[in-house]
Amino acid sequence: MPGRARFSLCPAVPWSGQHHLPRVRRRVSLTPFDGLLFLMILIWGGHYTIVKVAFSAVPYLAFNAARLLIASILFVAVIAWQGFPRLTRSDWIQLILLGAVGHCLYQWLFMGGLVRTSVGNSSLIAGCSPVAVALASAWAGHERISRVQGLG
Repeated sequence: MPGRARFSLCPAVPWSGQHHLPRVRRRVSLTPFDGLLFLMILIWGGHYTIVKVAFSAVPYLAFNAARLLIASILFVAVIAWQGFPRLTRSDWIQLILLGAVGHCLYQWLFMGGLVRTSVGNSSLIAGCSPVAVALASAWAGHERISRVQGLG
């Protein structure tokens, strides 16, 4: 057709006047890793409800202490099975500080917040954490937020 620009939405397929793209059949294959990701979604999704129910039977600080104790025992068992890495004194100090802040303080604040709010509010707050991390990272100068990301 004269006067009309010819273009293709798919560069590999020349313009033929048709208004559809060729169908591409993709074979979906799931791996064991996909199964583990699905398990993680189930655990994280049910976490708030399960913890709130546990709070009705056990005080939240005792529940959290038991949780951290069990996790620590399992963690040390896995490391012992894999072989303890050689760490310097500086590495140990950093590891202890990171564990104290990243696990103990975080879990104490997390459980304290969860006991004081509803399951719905807790999951909404957790769902907003990627936005908060992106904003904090941009504020600290580590990354820039594009217009598309800002719009999202």
